[in-house]
Amino acid sequence: RWNPMNRSFVIPTYNDEGNLNYLYKVVLIDGKRRIYNIPGMDPTLFNWPQNCHDTVWVLEGLMDKIAAEDIIGTREITPIGVPGSTFKQTWTNPLAGKNVFILTDNDDAGENLAKLILDKIKTAPSKPTSIKQIKWPTDLPKKFDVNDTHKKFKYVAFDYIMRHTEEKELSSVGSVSSTFDIIPDESAKRFDDID
Repeated sequence: RWNPMNRSFVIPTYNDEGNLNYLYKVVLIDGKRRIYNIPGMDPTLFNWPQNCHDTVWVLEGLMDKIAAEDIIGTREITPIGVPGSTFKQTWTNPLAGKNVFILTDNDDAGENLAKLILDKIKTAPSKPTSIKQIKWPTDLPKKFDVNDTHKKFKYVAFDYIMRHTEEKELSSVGSVSSTFDIIPDESAKRFDDID
């Protein structure tokens, strides 16, 4: 909702049941967009849908999520926005069995967020099917992000993003074993001794 008195937007987010669970305030200061959290409220993902496609883009912030929705168009991809440098363990649950793309900003904070997401996935009981992460070209400015990609590359932004993602080994972030441990011979003898 636009507030003409202080020239800002208030953006609500909602949980699975459709209840309001967070508010963000967006203000232009010196021509730059600033997003503020409301103190005392627990951060949440930006408008996480109840049903997700098999491919999920995890993005840094609301504006990247909005840009991603336009970039994705009618493709069967679900974009989610992560608030700032936060990623909760419970947010890995909907990523299980999905093809996940981690598309954070081209800066230290973005790299740290990507590492945090990968660490949370590593300790999650259920894993994604695959994980890819954006590898921004070195000639791009710091802080370049999906929103900037949308502005710069417009109709080819999707192809640009796909060309600049690289596969992350699931084994490097942990995985669920699909094999059973074999009982060593000594353990098996224990059962032979039972009358």
